[in-house]
Amino acid sequence: MAMAPARSDTRTFRPGLVPGIVCLAIAAFGGPLAPAHALAGGNDLRSIASDIAHHHALPRVEALASATAALDRSIATYCDERGAGTSGTVHEAFGAALAAWMGVEHLRFGPLAEDDRYWRIQFWPDKHGQGARQLRKLLSDPSQPVPDATAIGEASAAIQGLPALERLLFGDGSAPAAADDTDRVCLLMTAIGDNLAAMAEAALNDWRALAAELDSGTGTRAGEFLASAFRAFADQLEFIADLKLDRPLGKSEEAARPRQAQNWRSSMALANIEANLAALDELYGGNAEAGSHGLAAVLDTQGPEGDYRTAIGEGLRYGATFLRERPMDMASAVHDQEQRDSLAFLALHIRQMRDMALAHLAPALGVAAGFNAMDGD
Repeated sequence: MAMAPARSDTRTFRPGLVPGIVCLAIAAFGGPLAPAHALAGGNDLRSIASDIAHHHALPRVEALASATAALDRSIATYCDERGAGTSGTVHEAFGAALAAWMGVEHLRFGPLAEDDRYWRIQFWPDKHGQGARQLRKLLSDPSQPVPDATAIGEASAAIQGLPALERLLFGDGSAPAAADDTDRVCLLMTAIGDNLAAMAEAALNDWRALAAELDSGTGTRAGEFLASAFRAFADQLEFIADLKLDRPLGKSEEAARPRQAQNWRSSMALANIEANLAALDELYGGNAEAGSHGLAAVLDTQGPEGDYRTAIGEGLRYGATFLRERPMDMASAVHDQEQRDSLAFLALHIRQMRDMALAHLAPALGVAAGFNAMDGD
């Protein structure tokens, strides 16, 4: 299997900028980042940062590496057998890899941000349809060689990752594009699968190195990590509300845009959000099974702050439960007023969780919130 080259610098935290979401700035510190009060339960920044790296990020990136490797193998089997009873299997493998990605989609810093891995794995939103145009051009010109995994890893991010593979596997959502399989389609799917697996494995190795560095680092280092993790937390909440919910809903039923939903071809738009909220709940509250802390460990458990600490966690779990108890498909939900109202309520609820976190969790972490003028889309 060809491996795409990967560059990494785990010493740099660079949260990605996503259109329409809040931009947070770390306050300048002359020494270790310190909350305004003693950390709850005697916890320290290093232990919280280490817990998040070891018990939140690492297991989830491991799951991504495993799922993309399995997807890569499934594509190979599908193409070897030319779809003989294997289309369902490759679709299941794609769904598992996508779910694993949604478990780390909020980690827009550290190893997943290095070498543009984040956008190369999931180039979305693709507001100008770059992926569709580039795939059509690539597949319609038989005189052009189909790139292998190394070449695809150096190509446009729009044709490298999960959205490009989804288009090849699911077409317009009514039938798999690969049903009319050609050698070129299979060569391209194989290259994308190889490249995805290589990127996930490289990110995993770098997360392992970063976790080890945090174990031996300083309070300042841990503080930088936690501030970046908080950015990721707040940004993802806004990302869900603005782009995953409001964008496809539109201003009215008539103005709904179901094909603006994330992964609409594979009907995974709302399952993605449920997975996102479960991941954010763990980042916030910690991994109970592992006995590890999350970001909320910086908040005092007593008094009003303890009430907010509990409310944010309960709010995140409520959002995931809300979707689980109301099975919907985004494509039809945007045209059903009752379901539209439910999803609009969910977007409002998610923004309230974000606002509460900005008001109470950000100051405890020494993070100042501000807003950038975005493109308005």
